[in-house]
Amino acid sequence: MFTIDAELNISAVEAVPEQIEAGTMVFRSEAELAAIAERMSITKLAEVWNSFAGVVPFDDLKPVAKFETKQAAAKRIWVAVQRLAEPCEARPVAPEATAPALPAAPKQAAKKPAKKPAAKKPAPKPKKATAAAGVEIAKPGSKRAKALERISRKGGATLEQIMAATDSTRQSASNFVNEIGAAITVKKTKNAEGVLVYSRA
Repeated sequence: MFTIDAELNISAVEAVPEQIEAGTMVFRSEAELAAIAERMSITKLAEVWNSFAGVVPFDDLKPVAKFETKQAAAKRIWVAVQRLAEPCEARPVAPEATAPALPAAPKQAAKKPAKKPAAKKPAPKPKKATAAAGVEIAKPGSKRAKALERISRKGGATLEQIMAATDSTRQSASNFVNEIGAAITVKKTKNAEGVLVYSRA
């Protein structure tokens, strides 16, 4: 028969001691061990196994993090402790004199679900440049810069005046006005002659 003491060490004995220490459990068969296992947690059963796994004569057994079921734990422990069934000798499973007891197998850390990559925020829409930043829409000395300078004058400029300032065709001058208008607010009004005048807001 076998005993499991309060420190979860298993020993083989020929007979039940007259006085059993508190916390000691006795089993004579796999069924009795299974009944004991039902009253223990999966974690405790793993600690029972790890108290002797890897220690002579169980040096071919490996510590475990946990068992899938209590029944599986009882079956594996029962098969292993048969090695202790030697007559006329009660021998602890993990005597300190022969080999140091192994620490309980570390619990496997629960895997955290992989974090989903943060969704990329859409690029903000470009805002219209302020009056101070409007100059940056044209390179200094370029025709567009000349058109911007002409529009920025008091009273604004007609398309013909922009054509003259930039030495460009009507279509090119109109394109300059549209490009500038994409960055700053350009007002369109008519002068006394009814001609369209472009000016900064």
